Amino acid sequence: MCLVGARMISDVGNWIDRIAVLTLAAQATGAASSTSFVSILTLLPYILFSPLAGKVADRFDQKKILIFGDLLRAVFVFCIPLFPDGMLFFLFLVSLVSTFTDVCSDSIVPFLVEETQLKHVNSIDSSMSSLIMVVGPSLSGVLLAFLSVEVCFYIDSASFLLSALLLLGLSYHRTPAPASRLSKEPEQKDTFFETLRYVRAQPKLLSVTVTIAAVGLAAGMLNSLLILYVYDYMHQNSAGYGAILSAKGVAMLLASAVLYKLLEKVSCERLFNVSLLGLGLSLLLFPLNTVFAIGMLIQAANGVFNAGYAVARVTLVQTTAAPERLGRVFSVNSLLSNILSITSLGVFGLLADEIGVRTVLLIGGGIVTAAAGLSFFLFRKKEA
Repeated sequence: MCLVGARMISDVGNWIDRIAVLTLAAQATGAASSTSFVSILTLLPYILFSPLAGKVADRFDQKKILIFGDLLRAVFVFCIPLFPDGMLFFLFLVSLVSTFTDVCSDSIVPFLVEETQLKHVNSIDSSMSSLIMVVGPSLSGVLLAFLSVEVCFYIDSASFLLSALLLLGLSYHRTPAPASRLSKEPEQKDTFFETLRYVRAQPKLLSVTVTIAAVGLAAGMLNSLLILYVYDYMHQNSAGYGAILSAKGVAMLLASAVLYKLLEKVSCERLFNVSLLGLGLSLLLFPLNTVFAIGMLIQAANGVFNAGYAVARVTLVQTTAAPERLGRVFSVNSLLSNILSITSLGVFGLLADEIGVRTVLLIGGGIVTAAAGLSFFLFRKKEA
């Protein structure tokens, strides 16, 4: 619970920081390419350092990495309002540290609980993340409306310090994995490409990794352009954008509350595929609508499917990959997803200025829907 609590607190701060930065970028130029550039900058460290982050997570004390990472991010975020000309530099450093902490945050869980409890723990974590989706955006919108941007960055910095304090209470002992979960292949040279070969040899891991990469291609454009669509097509401000995300968060929270029971009756593979299809269809519908209230309903549906996708995705990796390779497998997923995200940001961010934000969002929804079809095919191929 210390890990979940730490994630909650730092995630609230991250939402405040994220909306503050994107709002500044949108107000500065009003161009889609400006928000895309900021998103590219924050994704770049994941591409450059994910392989190293996976190795570090598999070899060193993950609790210490998480605590030290929170302390570093607190310092870097605190420096943003003090040195505003260096904002992009400090954002890069925050993302660099997050590359390591994100891998550890997912790969440490199997060392904290029994395998039979993973679904339950991941459902709880998804519920807490959903709660942050409710609180974070709305709180960010209110803070930006009544407080200065500088204060918002200080609040984010404080959230990292509190997260580090909670992590001190984490009971973590890295014990040997049971023989059934150990890799049956002799240890090969520790390289990124060897991890790719390992993933390719595991049908479940291959299916999840390929579809995660496809979703990453769409996620880049969706994450940076959604705020512009809400502003320009729905004629809302930062509070409206926060409300849209909160509607999604409320739905995720409610869905996550019942996921654990659902997973007792439905396989992770089926939940993964159905949720991915629902994500794609909701993403296709959203840019076809300009009514704010309907947009909130569509985002709520998106939140339900997002909750299922998140829990099934993480659980499939945690229960399939050998424990001694978990960090590297998560880093491969992160790297491939972010390479495609940053590619889509660069291409579709510029393209949005030419063909419109709505058209680009429709393309993103189409990509996720196509990824769902690919996922059904890969899992059926595995069963055959």
